[in-house]
Amino acid sequence: MTWRVLVTPPSSGAWNMAVDEAVLLAAAAREAPRTLRLYTWSPSCTSIGRFQRAADLTEEARAEPGVSWVRRPTGGRALHHGPELTYSVVAPLDDELVSGTVLQSYSKIARSLLAALAALGVSADLAGCGDVGRIRSNPSCFDNASANEILHRGRKLIGSAQLRHGNVLLQHGSILIESPARAFFKAVQFDTEEERVRAQEYGEARLTTLSEALGRMVGLEEVRRAMVDGFEKCWGVELIPDELSKVEFRRAQELEALKYRGVEWSYRK
Repeated sequence: MTWRVLVTPPSSGAWNMAVDEAVLLAAAAREAPRTLRLYTWSPSCTSIGRFQRAADLTEEARAEPGVSWVRRPTGGRALHHGPELTYSVVAPLDDELVSGTVLQSYSKIARSLLAALAALGVSADLAGCGDVGRIRSNPSCFDNASANEILHRGRKLIGSAQLRHGNVLLQHGSILIESPARAFFKAVQFDTEEERVRAQEYGEARLTTLSEALGRMVGLEEVRRAMVDGFEKCWGVELIPDELSKVEFRRAQELEALKYRGVEWSYRK
């Protein structure tokens, strides 16, 4: 079996979310193959979950919708995208590699993520059953690990979120290379500076990165190669490098301009 792998250039939050949704919509219309996408963010950007309040971010962080911050099409809570590799998987729900309930498909994708980490020399585990997709009072993604997120020595290394549209699944997540916590906690709204400091200390204690796990700096290309290797070996597929189709590219342009940079989506309640 073959899958498409898309390695897209560093882009704004609006473009990255628009491309993920464009691929999802194309796959739902049977216009796109099964896809693993690997991407980065430029400039760095805070993303919030589909159902989260924009007011959870400071006014400064909300300066430019789609660039300084973006609302994801998936659920979950806020996180900051800086030195990381982000992945997304789009595939039909009847594909046995991702089929089943939300937790089952999380688990199946997580096995490939674990294989990718093993290729880098990082031992990791899945978090136990938790509360997937529920927004708690804390706007941070760092205060706990949901079921089937990836932990290294009990600390979160990869967090993911999922969306199902018709007969197709989109799951994307952040593979942390360096800690985003300092930038993240500047962007999140707190009542007092003391609360911000306590939240940052707590968040940093529950978070880890590839560089910390390996005791050395890790390059993006090394992580990309490990991702491809992990998915191919775990799932028994061949990943073929490709590009967005013209249909996907045009749809992404529309979604970027009309949705992910727009006020209506960004400030939805």
